[in-house]
Amino acid sequence: PTRAALLERVGRAAREGPGDDWLLGFNYDNTLFADGRHPTRDELDRVAAGRPVWLRHGSGHMGVASSRALVELGIDESVRPPPGGAFGRDAGGRLDGLLLERAAPSLARVLEDVAWRRLPGVLFRARDAYLAAGVTTVQNGHAGVWLARALRWAQRLGWLPQRVVLWPADPGENGSAFDGAFAPRDAGYRFRVGAVKLIADGSPQGLTAWLSEPYAAAAGRPPGYAGMPTMPVATLHARILLHHLAGRQLALHGNGDAAIEAILDGVAAAQAARPREDARHVLVHAQTARRDQLARAAALGVTPSFFVGHVFHWGDWHRRRALGEARAASVSPTGWARELGLRHSLHADAPVTPMDPLAMVRIASERLTRSGVALGPEQRLSRLEALRAVTIEAAWQSRLEGSVGSLEIGKRADLVVLSEDPLAAPDLSAVR
Repeated sequence: PTRAALLERVGRAAREGPGDDWLLGFNYDNTLFADGRHPTRDELDRVAAGRPVWLRHGSGHMGVASSRALVELGIDESVRPPPGGAFGRDAGGRLDGLLLERAAPSLARVLEDVAWRRLPGVLFRARDAYLAAGVTTVQNGHAGVWLARALRWAQRLGWLPQRVVLWPADPGENGSAFDGAFAPRDAGYRFRVGAVKLIADGSPQGLTAWLSEPYAAAAGRPPGYAGMPTMPVATLHARILLHHLAGRQLALHGNGDAAIEAILDGVAAAQAARPREDARHVLVHAQTARRDQLARAAALGVTPSFFVGHVFHWGDWHRRRALGEARAASVSPTGWARELGLRHSLHADAPVTPMDPLAMVRIASERLTRSGVALGPEQRLSRLEALRAVTIEAAWQSRLEGSVGSLEIGKRADLVVLSEDPLAAPDLSAVR
């Protein structure tokens, strides 16, 4: 993939869809470009004929806007980024179109400009992709009220045959996400309101995960740059405490070890205020978690869900650019979790990477990068351990262990037919 090919595709979309509508693109990945540079607003302006364009980065934590899109979003040189966000700038200090973290528009905001009649088709494509991958219980990891209602109605209408686990987005200090939209009367094993999602930092491939030590010099950031929290630590701790005291489960997004430390401090304070034996709070992604932090998580009853696809998709980027060899070797440290007896799951963070549970099993058991380098082989799981992490442990983290996750008498019998035994197949990537 090249930046030139990306820009050509944007230009083709502008030519094939005449008019003045927004052009929305998803999942570009600058780490695959030779120089690692994002496209710029000027490049988008040249190919999109003045249209508002928003290209959402594959991490979901940032994106690039054309000049017209910046105007539509109310962003100009006089605007300061919100706390927990940042604007990219060129060598002359001018906005270059890159909007990071809380400075980037939410997906809900950009979808406001998409005709509603097109959204069911998007849902059907996602549904079928998950079904083709053998996924019978699906999860939305950061749902607002409108999306929660849309998913529930899609299920009621028979458009969505899978079970749904919903993680409502924390509404912040000025809102309430618990007004009935997240508590349908017929909630149960078919539609479950799960953990409340809080996001403490960004992504390591996007260089916004909050680290305790700076990014590697090769990352191209100023000396001492270590990423950023997406909210003040005091705010994070206050939100954790509020939901913990209310008896809710929490899904706490932490990629960088500094963010993970802040999360664990918040959970420790909440547990000190009101001990809960089985709070089952989930540490989401846990990319650069240290061994001592996983031990602390075990003591606090926090369970990680590792985004193990980083090993394959961005392992080389982490080695060469973002983290350096030593830290890259312990991304997604599933081996440490196993040694500590810490229950954990694996996830794809789709659409950041494709929904493919067998690919997660393969990556966790092989730990090979795109270039074929073994990245932290001591962190490997066995195939059986990895298969358990995408079935039994995932169901347990969602408090569905009594009905799904394994084939046992009394549970729901979701049968997925595979072309080969995944524990014995010579090549897991060939299993269908």
